[in-house]
Amino acid sequence: MDAYSRVLFDATNARRASVGLPPLRENGYLNAIAHMRSQEMAEYNYFAHASPNTGKNVFDLMDDYGVPYGWAGENLAKNNYPDDQAVQVAEQALWDSPSHHANIVNPNYANVGIALVVDATGMKYFTIVFTDGG
Repeated sequence: MDAYSRVLFDATNARRASVGLPPLRENGYLNAIAHMRSQEMAEYNYFAHASPNTGKNVFDLMDDYGVPYGWAGENLAKNNYPDDQAVQVAEQALWDSPSHHANIVNPNYANVGIALVVDATGMKYFTIVFTDGG
């Protein structure tokens, strides 16, 4: 997890703590899946939960790579704010969105992977993958 992803990880866990939930554990497999998702969005200039190239979503990727889960979810964010603001803007946007907020505070989730990929234009693609650990 890079430094920017680490800041988002810490902020996500702070949000969970603010509502009395335990912190999420970083999971290397989920970091890799999150990176794949952000990398493809950056490379092909799209922003969606399903790839327009393969039709696959995060659940398909977890299945393809044998990542166990019973409960799982994905939060996506993108922006082109300066580096010193980008994570805070993404984190606040996710917190303010009802469906993304629900993922952050889902008590079934125990593990998380986070990735940030920046495209050639400076657009930043954030992916957060949550699971219960299977």
